[in-house]
Amino acid sequence: MKRLWYVVAALLIFIGGCSKQVSSEMIQEKLALGTKYLLEENYEEALLVYQDIIEIDKKVEEAYKGISNIFVIQGNPAEAETIIEEGIKAVDDKNSLRVHLAEVYEVQEKNEEAIELYQEIIDEDSRYLQAYIGLSNLYYSNDDVADMIAVLEEAINQDPENPAPYLLVAEAYESIGDRESAISYIKDAHSLDPSYYLGYEIIEQLFNGNWEELARLGDSVLAEGMAAGAIWKQIAKFHLEQYEEVVAIFEDVEVVQGNVKAITLTALAELKLDHAEKATELLAGLNIGEIEDITVLKDLVQFYQEAEETDLAVELAEKALIIDETAYSFYLYLFELTDDEMYIEQLSAVTKVENLLYKEAPEISDQEVSTLYPGTEVLDQKTISFGFVDYTVLALAATQSDEWFIDLEIAIVSYDRRTEKWQRVWESSPFELYEEFDNYLFGELLVTNPNPTNALIGFAYNFGGSSGHHQIEVLSLDYAGLGSLRWSAENFRDGKFDIEDNAFVIVNPQGQFTLQFQGQQFTTDHIPRSELAPADSKELLFTVRDSGRVIAANEQRVTVNKGETIAVVPADQKAKDQFDGGELGLYIGDASTMSLAHVNYWYTWNSVTLHEPGWYHIVLESRNYDYSFGSPEPTFIIEVIDGSQTSNGRAESTLYTSSRLGISLELPNDFYNDIIIEEIKRESGGYEVESVVFYYLDETEHQDKVFLSAIERFTREAWDDYFSYGFHSLLHEESNGLVYAKEEPGESPYIPFENSQEQDTYFKRFDQLGEAIQSTFKVNR
Repeated sequence: MKRLWYVVAALLIFIGGCSKQVSSEMIQEKLALGTKYLLEENYEEALLVYQDIIEIDKKVEEAYKGISNIFVIQGNPAEAETIIEEGIKAVDDKNSLRVHLAEVYEVQEKNEEAIELYQEIIDEDSRYLQAYIGLSNLYYSNDDVADMIAVLEEAINQDPENPAPYLLVAEAYESIGDRESAISYIKDAHSLDPSYYLGYEIIEQLFNGNWEELARLGDSVLAEGMAAGAIWKQIAKFHLEQYEEVVAIFEDVEVVQGNVKAITLTALAELKLDHAEKATELLAGLNIGEIEDITVLKDLVQFYQEAEETDLAVELAEKALIIDETAYSFYLYLFELTDDEMYIEQLSAVTKVENLLYKEAPEISDQEVSTLYPGTEVLDQKTISFGFVDYTVLALAATQSDEWFIDLEIAIVSYDRRTEKWQRVWESSPFELYEEFDNYLFGELLVTNPNPTNALIGFAYNFGGSSGHHQIEVLSLDYAGLGSLRWSAENFRDGKFDIEDNAFVIVNPQGQFTLQFQGQQFTTDHIPRSELAPADSKELLFTVRDSGRVIAANEQRVTVNKGETIAVVPADQKAKDQFDGGELGLYIGDASTMSLAHVNYWYTWNSVTLHEPGWYHIVLESRNYDYSFGSPEPTFIIEVIDGSQTSNGRAESTLYTSSRLGISLELPNDFYNDIIIEEIKRESGGYEVESVVFYYLDETEHQDKVFLSAIERFTREAWDDYFSYGFHSLLHEESNGLVYAKEEPGESPYIPFENSQEQDTYFKRFDQLGEAIQSTFKVNR
């Protein structure tokens, strides 16, 4: 449960601030000085200043609280009690100090005395809300949920026309996971006063991130005749960035047109739509100078910040802090507006006293996670510290799942030092995580704090099994604990997912992405995959034909020195679009064993450094082209030499190997520019045949692949009975009865296209292949 009141709220007065109870300028200055010493942990000087204030005016309750907190911090709670008791006798607002005394009891774990004192205050003033809050927090810290809620419901009974206690009960129910009851009490508060601003802030916190659900609830509440439903829906639509709908709701529901929350929210939406004049007109009816509601001022500061009216935004934020020095968000607004770190230092000081009074936050235990999120277990956790508030980021997996997948979510929790309880702050929508062999294939959870108001959370999770195919999500988290999904994409095991200089750097099939906050603005910088190679790389240019086949744009065969970096680079915009869009697969492997099942798939990047001399094939394949998986034609043929030697003499040809048939032969280097090789298994004449089939790719006349020749393997019986009478010639016979033969076309496939350029190229390739088979064919046994 998020507490609305704090132990040391009255201490938090800064140099230049003012006290609500004190009008003397001299005493204001002394209170500021005492606070300064206290936050510097200079307790002796702080004590002297507070004692001096009491000598001047015994009715300054802030001085008694200051001395009391010094004694508590120093481990002298009895003296803390004594000074507060003296103050109770002297000041006018005795209940404020009595509540503070009860809090001193709590720090010492004297819970019975604290309960008794809270109850006395309530018995004497049944509408003193701070006593109900203090007592309910005490019950909450002791896991007494029933009494916690009972106390707050009694506050409603004593003051049923006041919407504030309804909201406290709502928060109590939310803290124990009973959202339905929480919503019911918020509805009750708004039925009493639709303009009660704090109710809208709580409903916004309650549905933090679940905006579609809030929009549906708003429709339901509006259908019940409650104007608040329209504003709930406006809040949801604003967070969904559906600004036109925010405006439409305001214009269509007449009853909300006088509601300040509806007016400010609609003005913000108009501003987002670049309707500055309409936005200004909406606010013209508000007397901004007389507004003292913190939550209204918060919306107005956001409006004038968005409108770039910085001076007015600063003025309103400073006014809010004069009204309530503990309104944390306004320090951050002032920092964003002025870029003055003084405000961050002040905010850190605000929380420092409470940190001194209460113990450090421990690491959240499995049992505590199970209480907050039943049916889950923690895969990883990280801490994010904004200096004035800390959050724990949890990667949670559901313990129940279907056969292959489980739900994963990111949860933000915080530790309430006073109640010593962990509380839920925000949860993401569930993601689908692959589960294999009872192990969660979760990658990394990374966090970074680039500035005092925003953090980044990134995590990777597997949804493709052992292949390493995974998804990366990047979220932002603001100081209030609100998460927002910023970026999402697939990645692979050879990609990159890291933090550099407070930015996420991710390399995936589309290139390199740098995600960061520049000031308060979230930005995404993208370098396409085709541009990732080092500047001194040797470029291999390729292009994509209309058929989808990828070929070398210039040289197919390249010789490089050992240790030299080569980069695969598109030669034109069409090839670049497909490559950078992740539509082209990229493989590299040893030329002698080039089967896509046994080579490296180049998921990301576009360059590689080859350190071992030898012959390598690089294959670029389009998703729209039918490649031979067993023996694809290489896009590039790479010879790596050690630098002190020249090429090994195979400059004109490259060794082709078929692992299926166990054969090899030397083929011309440029052969792969227009030849397709397929390894197939078929039945012919009632016999099983294994073949390496060579096709000429004719993209002009036939506009298809055209049979050139084939090397086939079958039994001697098949040869004698069937194949020896066709268009086959015997190449080799094994002792085990297997026969290798060459098959050729029965007639020219270019009879319809005589004298064409394609016919000439076809017969050139036919002759080259015939010569290669005759002179270099070899069975590798």
